[in-house]
Amino acid sequence: MGRTGSALIAVMLAAPAFAEVEFHMSVDRKKVGTEDTFRLDIVVGNAPDGAAVGFPSTQDFEVLSRGESTQMGFSVGPGGQGVIKQVRKYTLTMRALRPGQLTIPAASLQIGSKVLKTEPITIDAVAGRTGPDPRAQQRQPQ
Repeated sequence: MGRTGSALIAVMLAAPAFAEVEFHMSVDRKKVGTEDTFRLDIVVGNAPDGAAVGFPSTQDFEVLSRGESTQMGFSVGPGGQGVIKQVRKYTLTMRALRPGQLTIPAASLQIGSKVLKTEPITIDAVAGRTGPDPRAQQRQPQ
């Protein structure tokens, strides 16, 4: 193995640092119809093992499905220190149950005795649809 390969192995074997905890949520749009679905993403970055996500709960929205994905990355930080970044993303497909200015409450992240919270998100929901059904457009021949 050459010098470059040996140096890379040495850096990777050095005790890696974990980046700062990241926690936030976002929606793919802020105006929806009661017959539309929208996506809520909750992102948890660099949470330690045992951290627990508390999903927002409200009577104004229905959760139709929930998915989860994880990404891991490694980079060399200042001074040659290895930095590991792990991001877990929860995607909820939701629907507003009534028209009005509705609020998705904050999500929480429990890390030991510490609790982090996201900002709540306000959604403007109208009766019916805000546009054509995207599923119907997918079924039409091109």
